[in-house]
Amino acid sequence: MCPEKLVSILICAIMKNDESILICGAEKFCKYSGYGWTFKFEEDFHDQTPINKEAKRIRSNTACIDAIYF
Repeated sequence: MCPEKLVSILICAIMKNDESILICGAEKFCKYSGYGWTFKFEEDFHDQTPINKEAKRIRSNTACIDAIYF
């Protein structure tokens, strides 16, 4: 869906229990259905999210945390 999020796996270090990563401006490119073995591409997606003119990217933010077992 969002290639920028895949790249973050390569450039972000392993997170500690008290850390998080914020990905800004990731654009969605496709619609999908399913999960795991049933995951499949449905169709192209044209993101209509407003653009932040100062940063020149869409206004989307994704907070990433590492799930820990309690």
